[in-house]
Order: sequence, then structure tokens, then C-alpha cells
Amino acid sequence: WLPFDSNASVRFEEAVRIPAVLAEMKENPMVGLTLFGEYINTKDYSWVAEALAFGEEAWTQVMQRILDMFGACGFYGHSAFIRTDVTKAVGGLSHFYGSEDLLLAIRLWLAGYDTAHREYILFGKGRERGYLASHVPLGRWSEGSAELILGRQIDRALRSNLLHMPRKMMLIYALSFFTKKPIVVFFNYLYLFAFIFVGLSPFVGYMYGLLFGVAGILISQAINSIGLLYLIEKVGMLRGVWQFIQMFPKLYFFFVAEIP
Repeated sequence: WLPFDSNASVRFEEAVRIPAVLAEMKENPMVGLTLFGEYINTKDYSWVAEALAFGEEAWTQVMQRILDMFGACGFYGHSAFIRTDVTKAVGGLSHFYGSEDLLLAIRLWLAGYDTAHREYILFGKGRERGYLASHVPLGRWSEGSAELILGRQIDRALRSNLLHMPRKMMLIYALSFFTKKPIVVFFNYLYLFAFIFVGLSPFVGYMYGLLFGVAGILISQAINSIGLLYLIEKVGMLRGVWQFIQMFPKLYFFFVAEIP
């Protein structure tokens, strides 16, 4: 079973490798789900699409590879081969949850199955091109993260002896991108308060208050920090760092504006 939305695609040269996926899953029947990396085919449409594509490609390739090292690669709605019999055994997709895709992976773990991530196939996907349209996926991801954390599903996974500790820790880590965003707002207001009422200046007064602003900027871009590793992997150290510096203003203005 390969879930595909209307914004997903696959190139012929990638599709010819699909039998290798089926053979790999047949060899290890305890793998209930194999997730693949993605490339975004709308990245050149606008600077908003470029910012979304940058975060998405880094997430679906480098970040999910890291999660897979800990056995904590979930399912995020696209580009995964899923065993139909296993999906039925764990109750399928619970569509009354905002993040029913990630919940499916958690239920696979609770049933004793594993998930995997591979990159010998990259599937294509389209992303939103405008700022207002971008609220749809980003809003859904943040809502789904909060729903899982506050509900009984994550508590059930953390209490289970079938999930080893590295998987539990990385599951929480993957969900924490949105839960730490209030800290960004706090540091930004703390910086403004220090600037107005404490006499913040790099020359006089409380110069170390600048660290509040720097901390707010860095925390706001935590979700994109893995993108630096992604660029270094693709184009090398010097070019990767330079391209990330060029991308940073777009990422900052776009994702910080999304926080409220």
C-alpha cells in the first residue's frame, strides 16, 4: 500500500526501484512501514515555496534518517510503503485525529512492528506557494502535535515496554518542534522589555541582554537547523554554509511570522 495524495509524484527512474522495496519488506516481515525521502517540485514558484521546500526536504531526508537510527521514524502522510495486513491489524488510520499518520506508526510500534526509512527512492511532492496557503499544513502539524502530546496516545506509548528508550526519546524530540515555540515569543518580549526599560545597548547598560534576542532567533529556526547539515551533505561544507546564510533571512521572516 503506497498512500499518494494529489500533490505527490514519482519519476520513472525512481519507480523502477519499487521492486527493491517490496523485496526488502518481504525479507523482513516485521517492518510494517518503510518511509522514503522526498523532493519538492514547487520550490522555484516563490520565496515562500522555497522556504517550505527547504524545510521539507531536510526533514524527509536528513532528519528522518537520524530518527531511523533510533528506530523512531514515523509516518507523515506521504511516500511510505505500508503493509496492508499490518495496517488492518492495528486498526488502520484513525481519521478523527489530526496526526492520524504518525499515530499509525506509534500503533505499529505498540504491536511489535518496526518502521524504516530509505533514500534510494525520492518521491516528488508539491507544497504551497503563498503565505496564507502555508497555514494549512503548518497549522495541521502543530495542532496534531499538541493533540498527541496532551492526549492518551503518547502517554500510552511512553508507558509501553515494547518501545525502547531511544525510540521514546526521539519520538518526543520529533514532536517538540512546535511545543517550544512559546519560548520564542517569551525571549522576543524579554528582549524588547530589556531594550526599552533596562537601557539595553552593546556599549552601555545591560549589553548581555542582546543574548535574549539572539536566543529567540536561534530557537525560532530550530526546525530548520538540520537544513544546514542537508546543504553540507549536498554541496559541501563551504557552499553549504554560504547557501544556508543566504536562505536564513527567508526562513526567519517566514517561520517566525507563522508562530503566532
